[in-house]
Amino acid sequence: MRMAEMADNDGGWVESSVEWPQGFVELYRSRWAPMVRLARLLTAGDPSAEELVQEAFLRVRARWETIEHPSSYLRVCVVNACRNHHRRQVLERRQPALADGTVDVSFELRGALAALPVRADDARAPDDDDGS
Repeated sequence: MRMAEMADNDGGWVESSVEWPQGFVELYRSRWAPMVRLARLLTAGDPSAEELVQEAFLRVRARWETIEHPSSYLRVCVVNACRNHHRRQVLERRQPALADGTVDVSFELRGALAALPVRADDARAPDDDDGS
């Protein structure tokens, strides 16, 4: 069966030339909206929730022939995608990018060096003692 790759702006389906298994099409049509609601809940309304669900459906499709419980597997994929999304956001907040796109880790590096035991701390360069 041919399945829409995505809903159009009018809520209709955009036809695709890709052949999809009938069961997958039914899963997509019945679980798309509930999975988007779940993703929005888990991402606190992040606009990328729909993309995370779409990626989860692609993961399900890639393993379609071997999945025993597709609906359950899909839900786990959505939850994991949301967790990974949250982890990436936390890392991005912890490591702010500089103007040139690089990440400033000097503050974290100084903190890690300061936390080292005295013996390991001796490995620091002598000019690091001034705290700058």
